[in-house]
Amino acid sequence: MKDTVTIFNERLDNIMNNLQTGNYTVCYNIAHDLVSLAWNLELKDEVFISEVLEAIFDNLRSTIDNYDIPADKAKEMREQMIKLMQPFKDAYKSKNPTLLYNTLREMRYHTTFHQLNAWQKYGKINKAKYFLGGRE
Repeated sequence: MKDTVTIFNERLDNIMNNLQTGNYTVCYNIAHDLVSLAWNLELKDEVFISEVLEAIFDNLRSTIDNYDIPADKAKEMREQMIKLMQPFKDAYKSKNPTLLYNTLREMRYHTTFHQLNAWQKYGKINKAKYFLGGRE
């Protein structure tokens, strides 16, 4: 049987792999599952960490899904999150609370930055343009 730390590290690797393709929905789903796991095992730190990750990926996916963000800007956002995810994974492994907090804060800050930037600069996608899940 795997221990919880091993499972969390594996799931963080899964998140990183899905970030490579910009699949924020899968990242969100993994974080959501980690919240449930941590809550059921009464792991307060992991609940907090997972909740923050869940919010980050929920915000990123809704930003990408709802705003007409140019491909180069979406790529820039994805690359920045990949760059921030590695120090976060290292901080989780080290169990250094200060480093962990700082990396989560950076990820949360940059997510909010991209979200607000999209709201201010890019038009909302007209959902009527979608036909059976695809763009016109």
